[in-house]
Amino acid sequence: MKSPMHKLASGMPAAALQRGAYIQASSYDRRSSHQGFVLDTVPDQGVLWIRDEITGLRKLIDSSEHAIVVYRKSSELA
Repeated sequence: MKSPMHKLASGMPAAALQRGAYIQASSYDRRSSHQGFVLDTVPDQGVLWIRDEITGLRKLIDSSEHAIVVYRKSSELA
């Protein structure tokens, strides 16, 4: 995988991310890690949904519980 573009601070990524961005979200307790494309965000609640690359299912990510790394911005995928 390519080097990350940037890391987003806890509690802020839902507002900073756009649909289509490719991210990795790792829980702070290191029990889970998910990666995939952002499907939707709810900035007021600090959550986002991704399409999990491994399972193909939608996954709700709480930005206060995960470290989020952006690998590709949606504008770079077009």
